[in-house]
Amino acid sequence: MLKLLHYLKELLRLKKNSYLPNYYVALINATAVFTEKDKTKIDLLLTKAQDALDIELIKDQANSELYVMQALIYTGYVVADPMTNGMKYSAKVMEAYAKAKALDPNNPRAVFGEADYQIGGAKWTGVDTKPLCAQVDKSIELFNTFKPATPYSPKWGLDRALEIQKTCK
Repeated sequence: MLKLLHYLKELLRLKKNSYLPNYYVALINATAVFTEKDKTKIDLLLTKAQDALDIELIKDQANSELYVMQALIYTGYVVADPMTNGMKYSAKVMEAYAKAKALDPNNPRAVFGEADYQIGGAKWTGVDTKPLCAQVDKSIELFNTFKPATPYSPKWGLDRALEIQKTCK
């Protein structure tokens, strides 16, 4: 978390037209949801994340990373309250990952995120995870060859993909 905050401070020095400062505001808030127990704090975190992301989506609808972030925010709503939000947001999660992959089929976060989300749902639906695990493997290959555009461009996700890969074996 401190590393992300350091990156955020550095990003604020970048040009105003960069998507990265708002992207990292969204990332920090969205990922905090997965460890937060207080529902009111969860709503505030997700609202902050969505507000930051919306600023960038208005400017650029052709950035795969923004749609990965949108899927992550929607996933936060599902995880926070699956019974209430599962039906409302699951299709939106998948739609956001589909947009991200359409824009950049080699975005490892898009390939992994979609597979990870579906693996999480497979517990409840009984879906065969073998093809999903193959997508996790593919994402790891993509992570290993991924070259970020700048030192501050998104590069997170490999650690989680490796964790999920272990559960697939």
